[in-house]
Amino acid sequence: MGSGKHWLVRGIRGELVTVRLSIEDGDVSVVAESESLGRRAWHGSGPCMPVYYVSGSFNGWACTPMEALPGEPLVHRLAVTMPPAGTGGDPMHVEFQIMADMDPSQRYYPRVDGQAPGQDFVQGPD
Repeated sequence: MGSGKHWLVRGIRGELVTVRLSIEDGDVSVVAESESLGRRAWHGSGPCMPVYYVSGSFNGWACTPMEALPGEPLVHRLAVTMPPAGTGGDPMHVEFQIMADMDPSQRYYPRVDGQAPGQDFVQGPD
């Protein structure tokens, strides 16, 4: 998505340039500041958070969007119903991964396949 796209600042060799990212109420700004540059800012608005999806055995590995919690825009959730017996899958578990913006390169997953909650660390995105 952002591959090959970069911000550019010019300055004096050895000069300290401070870069700041600010996200507030859906507005995004990137500010670069130094003695020779002064203060330069880029602004954007609209949805700055990615949309998170769950892909798993319960939905045929399709992408089902998660929802941000009201009042907690950095926390996302999805309720999943365990499959009934006789659906071809094990009714006692589902497997899944979480990804941002339906992009497989932005997946979150366990370090070791098949780990239950609390048994491993979150890995990704790669």
